[in-house]
Amino acid sequence: MTLMTTRWIGAFILAANMLAGANSNKSVRIVVPSGASPQQKIGAEAIARALKNQGFTVTDRSASVKIALDVEDSKQAESYEISSTPSQIVVKGSDATGAMYGAFEVAEQIEAGGAKDFPANVRPIKRSPFLEVRGENIFITTQDINDSASSFWSDDYWKIYLDMLAHDRYNLLDIHGPCDAVSLDFPNAFAYFVTLRDFPEIGVGAEQAAKNMARLRWVIQQASDRGIKVAYMNYEASAPIGPWRSRKFGVDERWTPMPQEFLSGERLEQYTRQAVSSFLRDLPNLWMFGFRIGESGQPEDFYKKTYLAALAEAPSSLRIYIRTWVANPQKVRELANSTNHRVYIEPKYNGEQLGLPYQAVQGGREYPPSGSYEDYTNYPRKYSILWQIRAHGTSRVFHWAWPEFARRTVRSCKFGDGVGFSMESMGAYLPGFDFLHHNPKTDHGFYKWEIEREWAWHLIWGRTAYDSDVPEQVFERAFADKFGPDAGPMVFKALVASSKIVPFVYSYHNIGLDHQDFAPEFETGDHAFGSRARLWQGTRLVPYGGNNDDFLRVRPLDRTAMADPASFATDLLQGRSTGKMSPFEAADYLDQAAKESEDAIGRAVGLNPLTPKNFDCIRMDVAAVAELGRYYANRIRSVTHLALYYESQDHADLTAAHEFLSKAAADWDRLSDVTASAFIPPPELLDSHADVFRNVAEFGFRRRRMTKCSDFQFASNKLR
Repeated sequence: MTLMTTRWIGAFILAANMLAGANSNKSVRIVVPSGASPQQKIGAEAIARALKNQGFTVTDRSASVKIALDVEDSKQAESYEISSTPSQIVVKGSDATGAMYGAFEVAEQIEAGGAKDFPANVRPIKRSPFLEVRGENIFITTQDINDSASSFWSDDYWKIYLDMLAHDRYNLLDIHGPCDAVSLDFPNAFAYFVTLRDFPEIGVGAEQAAKNMARLRWVIQQASDRGIKVAYMNYEASAPIGPWRSRKFGVDERWTPMPQEFLSGERLEQYTRQAVSSFLRDLPNLWMFGFRIGESGQPEDFYKKTYLAALAEAPSSLRIYIRTWVANPQKVRELANSTNHRVYIEPKYNGEQLGLPYQAVQGGREYPPSGSYEDYTNYPRKYSILWQIRAHGTSRVFHWAWPEFARRTVRSCKFGDGVGFSMESMGAYLPGFDFLHHNPKTDHGFYKWEIEREWAWHLIWGRTAYDSDVPEQVFERAFADKFGPDAGPMVFKALVASSKIVPFVYSYHNIGLDHQDFAPEFETGDHAFGSRARLWQGTRLVPYGGNNDDFLRVRPLDRTAMADPASFATDLLQGRSTGKMSPFEAADYLDQAAKESEDAIGRAVGLNPLTPKNFDCIRMDVAAVAELGRYYANRIRSVTHLALYYESQDHADLTAAHEFLSKAAADWDRLSDVTASAFIPPPELLDSHADVFRNVAEFGFRRRRMTKCSDFQFASNKLR
């Protein structure tokens, strides 16, 4: 293919040269094909920016080094190959997205190698994606749609977000909802994006629906320009009559009744068929479209008569995806067999949390069935598995960056011939603005949108999903770029250690699989009150883990590998060896992670870190998570000694139980001191039992002394 520079590249080169200065002694020419794709242009821009940062002149004329971006179609999508000679670097992508990824790799190598040995320091490399689908799962909230100043309507937000996803090698934006971020209800998406002549009483009105649809269509195009496909899943079958009664932050209480009428019966079926057809006609570039069954209020047969009937008219290139939560597996298979479209199902990866980097929940053994993959991995089947990782159920507030955990998780996504994942980020259910740092005592205003704060999270998950063997140096360099060559590696080391704590707490002290059961960053881990010891399974409540009535009786997520305090005490006193991690080993693990994180961040403080606001935010998170880890370590030790006392009546164990409980109280006080200086109480709306002291607004960040909480008083009184 003949290569030629484009006007677009020429314009960027001019700007780059003005910034590079006149002292550059080497010139580089970047060439792209005629009619280059948006992805290739983005890749060329990344290379030009890296060259400029190293002092090179970028030109559209003859130069000492040429970098060429080209596409050679092949079956392995999103792949690239880089070759080089002393005067030329060639990036060949299997498609436009592969060429962009290859350009990103060249840019990174230029930045890492510096100007001295260029272009020799750009090494040949060939890469193909490890996971076929690498998705970010977000919820568009009703509050965002209704607010013209929100992230949904901000071009700046979508540019920052989609640029980051593309650079981190994500290829799917999986939009669910919409979600009412205050009540956590999920109104029917069609009411926001579709107006039907036969159903004028449904929705937000023709004018607003058209604006909403145009915006969604724009987002899909912006994502496509960056090699990102878009999927949309409608959560609710009910069709509200009139506008959805959205709540407002800080104004409406979550539990305040807000009456809403809905369509029903045959009229609902007619509306749904028409709405599906209208929605898809207006979004011709949508890659995948889907629905959830179990919690939507309608059985599987409803979707066969409505969604699949309408989808029969859609192009065969459109994919369909289905949530499996509290659905009948056999009927889900029947749905998959009833369409000529490619079908993906989204089974949950260990329920609604990410405590362990492998599928520990396999059905049975007191686990709710659809918190696992059930029998969906069996053959024959006419669907692909896309693992739904509900990471927001575990990490909601504190910074997280642990590449080895991510590597093992993405490798586990190939279990059952899975094609990849769709993963919730920390702010998945909340509007895009910064909802954490508004405490006037501490200035952490280095970002506007929450996604900007979580750059390390996205970097690690995206890059390991594309290449599970991506070198650790990639992440170390990213931290060095943010915080300087000396402090950066220490900040990274601190976060790696700190990131071990919250997932492990969820895994070892596993109150439940639902993200409404337990939020380890906010809670003391005491008491599954009343219904908290039950999980909803479609139409009924089923027992979960026996009677989880206090900290002592909570069991681990992987009961084949970890021993809970009660069973450990029985086995120890009866002389049985199980080979499982003991409670004392679990506590030591948390203590060690806390110590390593604090040591590393302490060393970083003395290395003059760049971007001081960003660094201070991470430093305070590390301090808080360390205290959280020590709190749980001491609670685990306390209840283990208590269990030993119950078995043996040895008062030395009773004394030890009280001593460790007192240490835990002091740990929580220190946690409260750190967080009170950094945060306002974050909206912890996923926890639906705020009335029993489990919500951050009633406990933890706002409540400065743990001993004021009835949860802790209950535990303390038992030891007196």
